Amino acid sequence: GISQKDVRGIEYLNPGYAICSHCVRGKKRMVTFDIIKIEDERTCPIHQSGKSGWIYSPIRYQGRLYGTFSFGNCIHPHFSDDDLDLIQTASDLVAIAMSRKIAEKNTVKTASLLKATLDSTTDGILVINTSGKITSYNKIFCAMWGIPHHSLDAADEKTALAYMTSRIADPEQFVDSSSGIGDKFK
Repeated sequence: GISQKDVRGIEYLNPGYAICSHCVRGKKRMVTFDIIKIEDERTCPIHQSGKSGWIYSPIRYQGRLYGTFSFGNCIHPHFSDDDLDLIQTASDLVAIAMSRKIAEKNTVKTASLLKATLDSTTDGILVINTSGKITSYNKIFCAMWGIPHHSLDAADEKTALAYMTSRIADPEQFVDSSSGIGDKFK
């Protein structure tokens, strides 16, 4: 319900100028009633929107502040307890979603770094989890054993061992020394 010019004016307020920046600094929810009656330069952009009440709710999760949720009200001069609870719940859910998205990005970055590290080493590396499932390998390992990359992507320990035993001089000794690798870590 407000012009694009007013949206841009509210969106890019200087820190310390806008009411929501006080919410961010204080890390507390702020509720403002009858804002149209307030004679404060920080409320000028809000006056233009015609809102009579605003809620500024911090978006934070586990002590980290991500920003604020701001909600305006044109119809009622105040917010009910249910309104406040709903907005707090929405703020909490957004904070959790933002936190998960950041964690997901960090996980992808870490996995990429691990893969780059594995591929840059001169040793052949095969990683098997405690269930006997191959979780990672590097190109050197595949080259050493003559195993095509795609055949390890869905393989388990037994399939890989069967392929490798066909390429070594004493397959029985190799199988005896490597059998139960996953069991050693349980």
